Amino acid sequence: MRMTRRQFLAAGASVAAMPLRAATPRPEPKGFFTVGQRGGRWWFITPAGEPFFSIGLNHIDPSPLRLAENGDLWQRKYGNSMERWLKEAVAPDLRAWGFNSVGWTQEVVTRGPTNHRHSRAFTFEEYQWLGVPYCHQLPFADFHQ
Repeated sequence: MRMTRRQFLAAGASVAAMPLRAATPRPEPKGFFTVGQRGGRWWFITPAGEPFFSIGLNHIDPSPLRLAENGDLWQRKYGNSMERWLKEAVAPDLRAWGFNSVGWTQEVVTRGPTNHRHSRAFTFEEYQWLGVPYCHQLPFADFHQ
């Protein structure tokens, strides 16, 4: 059965339910995600060797909650705690909206010939507080030009 990404998402199907034949041997669990071919396509592969279709969200940033226009919302609701915000608000929302992973979180703005970082990247602990697989951006080259 072939389906487009749009059909896959609309149907709410799961990769686990799709028949996938291993085109390459499954690697032994290594404690991290890898990539490999299954059924002629490239997939993320879980540490257990299973295909993983990532539906992630990029750029998760609490800065709007800290703006003066929002009063004491950040303090009152989350106690100025990134951990509380990620565990109590972001992680439950991600799951409720059907996301199963997080993409990169740093926002880069290009102005002229250089890039400007407007927010920092997540720490290892912050990714762990979300409790989902993540892709961390490794900025090794300026590619926004």
